[in-house]
Amino acid sequence: LANRLLDYLLPISFDLAEIALCPVDGSDVACVDAGRAKEAASRAGFNATPGYDFEAWTFPAGARTASAVVLRPRRAHFFPGAARERSDNKSHVVVWFHGGGLNIGGAEDTYAVPLVDALVRRLGPARTLVVASVEYALAPERPFPAAADDAVAALEGVAARFPDAPHVSVAGASAGAYLALVAAYRGRAAGLRVDSLFLDSPFLKDGHCGGTAPPRGEGSFAANGWMRLPSTAWLDWSWRAYLAGRDMADYAMGACDADNWRSVGGPPPAVILTGSGDPLRDAAHELAATYAAAGGAATLVEARAAHCVAFLFDGAAVARAHDLYADLLLGECAPG
Repeated sequence: LANRLLDYLLPISFDLAEIALCPVDGSDVACVDAGRAKEAASRAGFNATPGYDFEAWTFPAGARTASAVVLRPRRAHFFPGAARERSDNKSHVVVWFHGGGLNIGGAEDTYAVPLVDALVRRLGPARTLVVASVEYALAPERPFPAAADDAVAALEGVAARFPDAPHVSVAGASAGAYLALVAAYRGRAAGLRVDSLFLDSPFLKDGHCGGTAPPRGEGSFAANGWMRLPSTAWLDWSWRAYLAGRDMADYAMGACDADNWRSVGGPPPAVILTGSGDPLRDAAHELAATYAAAGGAATLVEARAAHCVAFLFDGAAVARAHDLYADLLLGECAPG
């Protein structure tokens, strides 16, 4: 599995560098599409991942229709001899958002598979899990707040489709972790159910999320910015493309503010995974502090690795983060 993920991630590091050279205003969409095509090719075969059934799902997203891929683990694959497959009615539900800087990637996300595998095994044969991996709007064609709006629409769709789920969680990696954070805050503000969060290498602008992290010329953003996963040039390009050139302090739409979280009853329990070599490491620590200030419980796990490659260099930290997240799902929080 690690080799599969490595084959997926290493080409992307160069694709991202190519995309960072594209015009931010989206005037040369073919430039962006070239990198996207290479990344999409690396995801070929996702729907043939052993042990899962896949379903294409659509849901309303404002005036348009958005989509997701629904993953259902096959009980017989993970637990030979277990009882027959169970209904979705009582399944734990995870809403997953893929990474890719808000401009690349898709719902058929190989990166999510190790997490889902770990959750299935920890939940055991007595519980079922459904994962909705969301295909959200990408910049620069559809800039802020399109992706965030799609993320909230996904929560609304899940609430309608799985009203009796014992636990509804939101999770994501990199840019997907940013969207998971925003969706959790905006969802709670709208009265939607979010029982827990898993944020893997959260993609937070300039390495900040509501606190006093060092300026971008210092701290982790400066110390780790030379790495290609991700480079600071690509980080800057991605945020300019997503925000359509605007310099927005509240790019997280209120989700990096402790007072805002308190106003919606506080944040849900969370696990945050970051890396000691990640340019955005300080932002993850800052986010954990924001959680604490809002009265929430966030467990921060720091791997000895760069952005989103901890599975290669610190598998123990990844396993710990996955186990801690599974513990949150096992809590089967009550609605509200």
